[in-house]
Amino acid sequence: MDSKNMKENKNPTETLQNIHLEVLITSWKEPKTVFELVHHIEGEFQKLLKMKAVKSVSIFLIAPDRETIDAGIRADKLQVLRYKKDKGEGKPAAINSILKELTADITIFTDGDVKWGTDTIQKLLSHFADFPNVGAVTGRPMPINARTTLLGYWAWLTTQAGAHKTRLNAVKQDKFVNLSGYLFAIRKEYLPETVNKNLLAEDVYFSYTVYKKNGRVVYAPDALVYVLFPTNFKDWINQKKRAAGGDAQLHNIYPELKTMRSFKKEASQILQIVKYANTPKELLYGVLLVFARLYMWFLVFMDLKVLKKSSKDIWVRIESTKDL
Repeated sequence: MDSKNMKENKNPTETLQNIHLEVLITSWKEPKTVFELVHHIEGEFQKLLKMKAVKSVSIFLIAPDRETIDAGIRADKLQVLRYKKDKGEGKPAAINSILKELTADITIFTDGDVKWGTDTIQKLLSHFADFPNVGAVTGRPMPINARTTLLGYWAWLTTQAGAHKTRLNAVKQDKFVNLSGYLFAIRKEYLPETVNKNLLAEDVYFSYTVYKKNGRVVYAPDALVYVLFPTNFKDWINQKKRAAGGDAQLHNIYPELKTMRSFKKEASQILQIVKYANTPKELLYGVLLVFARLYMWFLVFMDLKVLKKSSKDIWVRIESTKDL
């Protein structure tokens, strides 16, 4: 992205007091965490309304199962929740089905199986006012997995030494920043008209639409979203295939798209594995991650290039991430 060609906001320090803010939660069979998330979000809403930081607020919950929707309804004490039962065809299809119904000035996208940090909304919104031409702001995923386990360490290594540092550097260098599907906020005018339901990574596509409209994606490292990452290797492979495969898939569709994730880029960050390790055991875990990622990229190549699988064939529910 060429910053010289970016359109400037009329006032980079504009107030957001007159906006309507909505949080979109996409979920599937996650009643416990959805109940807790809606409760937390409404607590943040009350603070914002008391401060007169926004004009109005709402939550949009979309899920294919009635149990999750009912949990959201029970948690809705402010009467700001609307909901929709989708067809259970995956997250991109669910989002696509309600895009035209998103009329808020800024919409925050999040998943139903996560927890938010303190004052997450305020921390996301502040970046819209602090930077010129911001179309979207992404939060920072934080693992709740123990760093002492193999897969837990992999989660910490890939999110903190990997994605976190990559996003920080990308913002500094005015380069492409991937939104995190766990938590991001986007202005209405930067929303895509449709999302291909066959996409594996809708968050990267949202990043692409912002840049395509001469907008800017900003990283908010203080806006924390706590995530349980896979606790068994099968789930780990399935989740990473979906994420990395999504980047590769989008790059095939849009060759001009320069994502944060690729086999070549990962290979160039081997040194980070050594630097992040504090003990010989962690160094060993890091070396094992190299071989695991090589295996994962091989599977991505086979699925997309050789077998030409659809997203429906690749996407599977990651059960071990649902036990927050």
